[in-house]
Amino acid sequence: MKTIINILAILILISLNSCIKEYETTTYFYINNNSSYDIKMVVYNTDIALLGYNNDTTINLQVGENFNYFEIIKGENSPASFPFGASSDSVEIYINDSIIITYKQKLRYLDNNKNNILSIDSYNGKKEKEDLYKYYYSFSNEHLDSLLDKY
Repeated sequence: MKTIINILAILILISLNSCIKEYETTTYFYINNNSSYDIKMVVYNTDIALLGYNNDTTINLQVGENFNYFEIIKGENSPASFPFGASSDSVEIYINDSIIITYKQKLRYLDNNKNNILSIDSYNGKKEKEDLYKYYYSFSNEHLDSLLDKY
């Protein structure tokens, strides 16, 4: 009798465990160079698998080129909310080998710059389905010309 109760208890635990949903959310980031400038970005302290963790990474975007990457978050049903990862602290943007702006992570909420590439608010994006989000960031002539004017 005790054996039957133990077997039933194990079967109940197994069936309950199989009902628990394991979340895994994928977030895609698409960065497009829609300008007439060749761009170099230096991302400091990246925190995504594609670029390596805690690495400084250089990304070159020729006119019309794109840079795409994705992050997978296990155990959550929400998108990645930090482009280039939560520990990424700054991104320098260069045109013609001259720096034109540095975007900082710590200023992303205080900064009213709608183009801060480290702020998810600077991306156009949406939930595609329950476990998939896509975000788009574009460099345009208008955006870069305004930065060059300040430089």
